[in-house]
Amino acid sequence: MWEYLVYSYILIPVFALFYLILRRPFLILVSKYYKHYYKALSLYDCKLIYDAIEEMEKAIEINSKDWKAYSSL
Repeated sequence: MWEYLVYSYILIPVFALFYLILRRPFLILVSKYYKHYYKALSLYDCKLIYDAIEEMEKAIEINSKDWKAYSSL
């Protein structure tokens, strides 16, 4: 019985780490909104402001209820 408890203390942080690492690529593959959202953020990091604005507006057109796109814009 105690072995399972020890394994859970080890496995839960490992799964949490994998979730944090794989969350962004998974969201980009699944959702068009996140594809445009993260592309706009990367364009902004590269100092391509006008391209980032266009991508963020595309993300807002897809999902107008998410506050992150509005605050990033």
